[in-house]
Amino acid sequence: MSDQELRDELAELKVKMEKLDRYQEVIELANNLISTPSNIVALSCEWRMEEYAHTDDGLIDLKVLLNEELVVKFKVPNNSEEEVEHARPALLADYLDRASSNMSRQIEQILRN
Repeated sequence: MSDQELRDELAELKVKMEKLDRYQEVIELANNLISTPSNIVALSCEWRMEEYAHTDDGLIDLKVLLNEELVVKFKVPNNSEEEVEHARPALLADYLDRASSNMSRQIEQILRN
C-alpha cells in the first residue's frame, strides 16, 4: 500500500467514525479517559458481524488514537439502550510493540501529519 493509499484510507476512516450515530458518546468517553482529547484519530472502524450492521444487534468495533498517546478500543452498539463501552487504554508505545506492520505504518503516517 502506497503512502497516498494509506492517507486516503485514514481519511475514509475519519469520515466513517464521525458519521456514527453515537459518535458524541465516544467523544464523551474519550474526554473521561484523557484530560484534553483534542485529537481523536480513527485507526479502524468495522462492524463486528456485517450481517447485523443495520439491526439493533449491530456492533461496531472502533479503535482510536487519542492525542498521539493512547490507543483505545470502543464497542459501539446500534441499540441506543446499550452503553458504548471501551477497553482499557494502551500507551501508544506498548500498542506499537504488538501492532501489525500495516497498523504501525498507519500510525507512523498519522504522527507525520
